[in-house]
Amino acid sequence: NLFEPGSILKPLIVAKALDMKKITPNQGFNTSPYVLAKKKITDTHNYPYLNVNGIIQKSSNVGMTRIVEKMDDGDLYDFYREIGFGRKMNMGLNGEQYAYLKKAKNWHKLDKAVMSFGYGLQTNMLNMASTYTIFTNDGKMIKPRVLIGQEKIEHQVISAKAANTIRDMMISVTEKAGTGTIGAVEGFDVAAKTGTAKKLLNGSYNNNQYVTSFYGFAPAKEPKYIVGITLDQPQTTKYGSTAAGPVFKEIMSELLTKNYN
Repeated sequence: NLFEPGSILKPLIVAKALDMKKITPNQGFNTSPYVLAKKKITDTHNYPYLNVNGIIQKSSNVGMTRIVEKMDDGDLYDFYREIGFGRKMNMGLNGEQYAYLKKAKNWHKLDKAVMSFGYGLQTNMLNMASTYTIFTNDGKMIKPRVLIGQEKIEHQVISAKAANTIRDMMISVTEKAGTGTIGAVEGFDVAAKTGTAKKLLNGSYNNNQYVTSFYGFAPAKEPKYIVGITLDQPQTTKYGSTAAGPVFKEIMSELLTKNYN
C-alpha cells in the first residue's frame, strides 16, 4: 500500500545535496517560519537557525526547503526516480502499488518544498526501507530480494562519504535532543529517522488522520538490520517518535540482543 513518507525521506535528500556539493555538513540555515506561494512553512517547534545536522536531528521542514532551494528540479526528480519513487521495484510479487511522480517541469515552488519533507509523493514500505540501504552500504542501494539465492543487485546512488556523513547525523536522532530517542537501544548505536504525515483524504489534509513512521538501522557503524515501522491512523499519538518508535525499539532490541549476546 502507498503512503506519503513524511520526514523519513529527509536524510536521503540531504545526502544527495551533500553529494552534489550543494551544501556542506556544517552549513547553517535560517529556519524561522516563512511564507512560500501563500503557504506558511513551519516546524513543530520554532528554530531560528540550524546547521545541517540540526535539520536532521530536529526534523526541520523549514530547513529542508532551504536545502532543496539549492538543488536543480531535474536533478531532484531524477534522484526520486533512482530511489524508486514513481516506478515499480519489479520483484516478481503480485499486487505491488506504485504512484505517479509529477515530472519536474510541472513542479511549482510549493511542490518542490513539500516534497522535501515527504508530502506530494508516495511510496510503499518495502521500497522506503530499501532506500536506507544507501546508508548501510556505502552509498549503494540494494534491490530487495524475496528468495534466498537470488542475485544481489545494487547500484551506486551517492558517494560513500556522503552516505556515511548522513549515517552519523541519523545517530544523533536517537541521542539526547533528537526526535527519536525513544528508539534507542542500550549498548548499541542506532541510526534512525521519525516521520509524521497527515493523510490526504478526499483531496484535503484538513483532518485528524495521520501516518506515522520510524525507520532506522543498527548497529549503526556496522549495520546488520534495517527496521521500518509505519502505522496507519495510530490511535494513541500522531507522532512517529511516540507511536512507531516503541514498536521499532522492541523489534530492533530483540534482533540485536539475539544476535550479539
